Amino acid sequence: MKREVARANSVFVGGYLAAVREADVPRWERFILKLLADPELRTVGVNATFRSGISSSVIQKLLALYQAREVEARAFSRIGVLAGLNGIPQSLVDETVAALTERNVDEAIEVCVELVDQYYCRNELPLPNPQIRNLIRAALALKRSRNAMRDFYLHRIVKRYRVQHPGEDLELLSALLSNFDSLSRLRGPYDLSLIADDIVRSKSAEAWAIIESAIESQPDDAFDIVMWLGDSGAAHRDAPGAMRLLNPNDIIRWTQANPDERVRLIYHGLPKTLDEAHGGRVTQLFIEEFGDRDQVSGGLVMHFAYHGAWAGPRSAYLRRKRNEARGWLSSIRSGKVEQWATRYIGLLTEDIGRAEIEEERGS
Repeated sequence: MKREVARANSVFVGGYLAAVREADVPRWERFILKLLADPELRTVGVNATFRSGISSSVIQKLLALYQAREVEARAFSRIGVLAGLNGIPQSLVDETVAALTERNVDEAIEVCVELVDQYYCRNELPLPNPQIRNLIRAALALKRSRNAMRDFYLHRIVKRYRVQHPGEDLELLSALLSNFDSLSRLRGPYDLSLIADDIVRSKSAEAWAIIESAIESQPDDAFDIVMWLGDSGAAHRDAPGAMRLLNPNDIIRWTQANPDERVRLIYHGLPKTLDEAHGGRVTQLFIEEFGDRDQVSGGLVMHFAYHGAWAGPRSAYLRRKRNEARGWLSSIRSGKVEQWATRYIGLLTEDIGRAEIEEERGS
């Protein structure tokens, strides 16, 4: 094999060694270790483990080579599956996770996220700390990936971590917001924004201070953070946003501290309702406090009625909006808010008339 190293077929070698392992494990292990010890055949040896399996001695050898920077993180990419099948002690898997997170390069973190999901989460094993805390921080700092599986794995890891360490929720929220690219407003089933939402739901009194700090310290991400606080659009199930879960008075006080900048920022995240039972209290307070400012009233009309998508005739969509708004009137306690709601209903009525005319012409 050394004479023909350029032509060595890892698939063939791995298949052959899988058969050797079934017949004689010590012989298989000696062969793998010999391949890993030879710089010219090391890649063949790493690839062979993917098909033939691993042992404690093989992992220890791989770890030594990794620490010496003589193999890449991909050498551990099957450990999550193979460790359970090959009877590897959990302590050795813990050591592998620590080595990958300590290196903290993108490939190592990607490999480690998959390993942790496959070994700990799927086998319902306790997650080791501080390895997993460090892994989550490093994974959240990665750039967004087209690999949807990374989000799937990380979502499962973070959910499990929260069950084990509920006292670290606020630290986790801070980590999520410190790299806002890790969150999505779409709120798909494995979006980390759902984790952030749930932390806000369970610790709403403490969460606003972290959110406020993130908005102020990350001006380039401030708009996106506020948009996360807001509701998702109709194209994404109209999922309610995290702002509905926060103390309305905290949000209004923060906005009052610098209204010239914050009014035009925070309104993008306001719940599109005046129903207090569904988070509309903050919107009512916003109208009461800032509704007289230039462009605020009209901007809120656009925010309520025309952001997002709908299916079917436009007139039918606007009627649904008007019926919803009429339902708010009986519970409104502020004359200013009632005046805005009445204006909003009137504008919807005018637009319904225009939409009906356009629909008749187009039919």
